[in-house]
Amino acid sequence: MMTKWCKIGYLILHSLLLWVGMVSAHAAEQMYFIGAAAPLGSITAPGQGSLGVYLRWDVIEGEVPADVDRFEIERDGVNIASLPARGVMSSADIAALYQGASQDRRRRELIDRLDRLDDGVSVTDGNFAQVLRDRLLNDSLWAYFGSRLDFNIARARFRGWLDTGFNASAAVLTYSLYAVNTASGTRRLVGRVEVKPSSPVMVPEAADFRQLRADELGRCDAPERYRAHGVVELNWDTPGANATEKFANALAVGGYDLYRTVDNVSSA
Repeated sequence: MMTKWCKIGYLILHSLLLWVGMVSAHAAEQMYFIGAAAPLGSITAPGQGSLGVYLRWDVIEGEVPADVDRFEIERDGVNIASLPARGVMSSADIAALYQGASQDRRRRELIDRLDRLDDGVSVTDGNFAQVLRDRLLNDSLWAYFGSRLDFNIARARFRGWLDTGFNASAAVLTYSLYAVNTASGTRRLVGRVEVKPSSPVMVPEAADFRQLRADELGRCDAPERYRAHGVVELNWDTPGANATEKFANALAVGGYDLYRTVDNVSSA
């Protein structure tokens, strides 16, 4: 299921991939830093009239270097946030992220997603924040991909920041992410991204969206080869003109919504 983050776009590709150089020369991990301007609400009407800048970052793989203990964010050279490099928000703070009409869709989708996990826990409005916190603390893979699917999960992991204090009339906003070692006072630039509040960039549509042919179903040596059994199997590719664009889009897109209809749909 695609959240609003997947619809708010990607920013300048050359700013997505940078290297973190910290106190120890060997302790370097590749990270990404992306940002986009978009309505505060999900795809529902509440929140569509107010704009925010969504900033998200994480390692491509592995872990944040041990000597990084916090991240700092600057907007046009002014510090606007300082966040721990590890940990998870309290359940109360997580619950607060999903409050209000503009967050209703995100909250309902999260509850459904958590409730589908095979852990024997019934997830409700009353306990979803604690269930999410437990999942983030104990399942790093789920937490990593969940942050791309739901921006509030990134915020709960201190891997996302929602900026609402910017000048909406500014032509360009420049955001910089720094990795910090408090003990030594070392501060290194991790990434920089430019955001144009007046012209949000949309993520390109999925490429080569199609139904799989019968000869693509199943193993080539299986008795069921070429048999669909009434199942429609769909496939698509990550958009992008080259490998760099595809990689960047894959980081920005958390998924897609699929709709089924019995009527013809215009290609427009």
